[in-house]
Amino acid sequence: MTADDGTGGAGMTEKKVSKKSKHLDAVIDQLMSTGINDLSLRELAAQIGTSHRVLIYHFTSKENLVNEVVHEVRRRERELFRQEEPSETTDLATALMAFFDHNISEGMRSYFRLFYEVWGIAQSKPEAYEPFLDGIVSVWVDSLAENFERAGYSPEFAVARATLVLATLRGLQLDLFTTQDEARVRAAFSGLVELIVNEARASTTVPLDPTGRTRESNTPPTEHHPNGEAP
Repeated sequence: MTADDGTGGAGMTEKKVSKKSKHLDAVIDQLMSTGINDLSLRELAAQIGTSHRVLIYHFTSKENLVNEVVHEVRRRERELFRQEEPSETTDLATALMAFFDHNISEGMRSYFRLFYEVWGIAQSKPEAYEPFLDGIVSVWVDSLAENFERAGYSPEFAVARATLVLATLRGLQLDLFTTQDEARVRAAFSGLVELIVNEARASTTVPLDPTGRTRESNTPPTEHHPNGEAP
């Protein structure tokens, strides 16, 4: 907090932060409802009952505003997930399905629609949306990898499997938003989880490292030929 120098500086700073937070909340509500599209700051300001000069004062540009919007929504989303996150004793399959359920829940869909819209825009202007792109993959891969490590996976292979899960989940989210076929999407993700669980069970020293060797023996996995003969 800024120290009060006797001129009211601290009070003015807190007042500015409070006003900025209120405008940010209003912008978040608006964009979660309508998306960004080709919306200008002037149009956005009119929709939330303020002026574009006020938004420029607080956020300096549309890109900075969008970065702050997504950062704040992501913070809220992660906080909500922490509240729902299974305990460290939860088995891997249950933890992965909990992650899936959270990410396709009705309450999260408007956030993810905005998220993917911003992601698309950021591809053509990565320098302007660097704060948004920073950690967009690594934060969630690291979080998911913790579940795999608790299940016995080596750190390297935990990251590899976490990357697969995250990529699959995001692809299925887009599928769901397009088709609204939740049953099929859920069956697809459940199938991936089943494959992962069976992979772990099939290994005598769960799990394999990224090269396909077990951590204990460093012996390559048995190769299977279509005719059933050993190589």
